[in-house]
Amino acid sequence: MVAGHCIAGEKYEKGAGYSRLEARKSQKAGSFKDAIEYQKMSISCLEKLSQTEVNQKKLIDARTTLANYHLTLSHHVEAKDAVEPVMDLALKLNYRKRLPGIYTAMGLHALWVEEDFSSGIPYIKDALRISEEIGDFLSSWFANYQLGVCVSAQCEFERALSYLKKSLNLSELADNTIGILFSKASITQVCYMQGNISLACKVGEEASHLAEGSGDILSKGWAHTQYGSALYYKGEFDKAEEYLLEGLTYSQKASQTGSEFWAAWILGHLYFEMGVFKSAQDYYINAIKSLERFKLLPSWANATKTYFARARARTKELDADLHGLFEYFENNRLKACEGMMARNIGDILLQVDDEHMADAEIWIKKAIEADKRNGVMFELGKDYALYAELFKRKGNIPKAKENLRKAIEIYKECGADGWVKKAEKELAALS
Repeated sequence: MVAGHCIAGEKYEKGAGYSRLEARKSQKAGSFKDAIEYQKMSISCLEKLSQTEVNQKKLIDARTTLANYHLTLSHHVEAKDAVEPVMDLALKLNYRKRLPGIYTAMGLHALWVEEDFSSGIPYIKDALRISEEIGDFLSSWFANYQLGVCVSAQCEFERALSYLKKSLNLSELADNTIGILFSKASITQVCYMQGNISLACKVGEEASHLAEGSGDILSKGWAHTQYGSALYYKGEFDKAEEYLLEGLTYSQKASQTGSEFWAAWILGHLYFEMGVFKSAQDYYINAIKSLERFKLLPSWANATKTYFARARARTKELDADLHGLFEYFENNRLKACEGMMARNIGDILLQVDDEHMADAEIWIKKAIEADKRNGVMFELGKDYALYAELFKRKGNIPKAKENLRKAIEIYKECGADGWVKKAEKELAALS
């Protein structure tokens, strides 16, 4: 009310200050949507003031803070739009205090919207370097955290873990519970992507427990989603479903696009494996809309469309016109999506009719080659399980058994106990 009164009276300096305070209050209460609106009011006021160096720095502060609010919700386009107008000004003034935040917003837009790692990673590395030089703990944490998450999408898992462990160490030194649980939840994600599922479940459970104690819905959304995902990879479907549904609910309440997408994406996988194909389709649609709403990760959105098509093929709703899916594969820019796209296309071709079996085999072999090369071991196990299904369809039982045994061996190495049991049951049925 005071902010609005000041703005109505054209007392823009006070209006900016009170709007900023209200934004911070909303942010601390977990209402980032409100924080964003009040921060925009503050910026509008600052832009009406005479542009002295002091006011210019206040404007840079305000826009960088707005970008941070947007990044919390995975609004990468809006974050870039917030800081881009003041980036040159910050460099001209040598305002190093805000350069890490500006570079992070610019870098994450390049990474998650444009999928341009060649320009995005240098931005985040510059943010990390400057934050360490000026002793900015929060920016250093955020840069390490984001580098870890980003490089995991290109299957650089050891490098990703190195960055995330740095973010975890910084959080532990500061005794920052939110930082600790976010770092642990993302370490969980990298571990199960890499195929270290037992460790993923252990760290994910710790993150979930911390989030529950924090009472913060944003934290609950990400931590429960990642623990539920680890349980899915473990093969504990009932427990996974419980945590994933909680993670999705909290993510939607917090309007956190990234964790909403991931929870819906894994729920799609879960219901597919449970044979509930209509529900799988619904969650895949949710996941696709979450990404496309904010123009995030086009390659991952396309990979999800191949999962959606696979679920449709199980209900005989898909014909053999797969040109769009082939284009998704050709245009893919993320290594993590390469094998899963190829396997899904092979799976779909296998479902269409026997005339497409030779093409299905080509795509399954592509998936095996990609997942071996990229070191995504659990996905490689799924490739071999699908290859076994192809040989079973051909009536070549020895080759079906051979590939199922490969899948079982990989699942065991990963710690995917439930998947081991599933594959062993299928192997026994072939005897």
